[in-house]
Amino acid sequence: MAAIEINLASRDARLIHRHPVTKLWRNDPAALAAVEDADIVLVNGEGTIHHGKPTAASLAQLGPYCARRGKPCFIINATIQANSQEVMHDLAACSGLWVREGRSAGEAKRWGIDAEICGDLSFFHVLPEHDDGGDRGLVLDSAHPDVTAALGQVAARLRADFVAMRHNKRGMKSYRKRWLRRRYETGKPTEIVPGIDTFQKFAAFLARRRFLVTGRFHGLCFALNSRVPFSATPLDVWKSEALLADVRLHPDRMLRDDEAPKPFSSREIDLISTYVADIRGRIPIMFDRILAN
Repeated sequence: MAAIEINLASRDARLIHRHPVTKLWRNDPAALAAVEDADIVLVNGEGTIHHGKPTAASLAQLGPYCARRGKPCFIINATIQANSQEVMHDLAACSGLWVREGRSAGEAKRWGIDAEICGDLSFFHVLPEHDDGGDRGLVLDSAHPDVTAALGQVAARLRADFVAMRHNKRGMKSYRKRWLRRRYETGKPTEIVPGIDTFQKFAAFLARRRFLVTGRFHGLCFALNSRVPFSATPLDVWKSEALLADVRLHPDRMLRDDEAPKPFSSREIDLISTYVADIRGRIPIMFDRILAN
């Protein structure tokens, strides 16, 4: 969202309304009024438009709703996978669709929809580079409690710190009692890492680690951005595997066992640098085209 805000503000665009994905826009009079008043409707697709989820249908429905009112509607930063015919038909009514990886672009094309690859918007930000002096690894939780429980055991075996990729004004939530499996299964961290209350501070925290094992897609994005050696757990959506394919990294960067992630080879560093530079160049072009309407 910070990348969206910065790019809109730098092009003299003004946000008149923000609507959370967890709340149905059709049931919100303020959202409906904002659509009527707006010149452009911009949807941050994130990882929501897949497997026919209610959020996928809700976001896609903005396409035909806006089209009937002559309002340009753009879906950006999206992952598209295994949706119903109705959802894909609604996506086709949007004024433009930008996706995060090649597999989503291929899925859209299969339905006759032109989608452009722009990568995840987190790559817009220049993050701290990896500090090779770090001596401890880091394990990030998952949105799924069962995966979080398994990652807790990975953290214990690797003697790595275990944290939740969530923060508040107090700091980042941390799983400290690494041998208490039941505590991991609750999905509730036991302590707080103080002072980490922004994504920039989290990026600096991550850059000082020897490696990362992540159950979060954005943990993977941050690791690539900062060049932190990583392993990523498979998710219920192809976004992590698809991102690795786009970067052209070997699939063994997905977590297959409990070995600590290996340092990057010089070839991997070159591939990552090429990818990040390419995506960082695509993002402003996307916003230029959207706001030219």
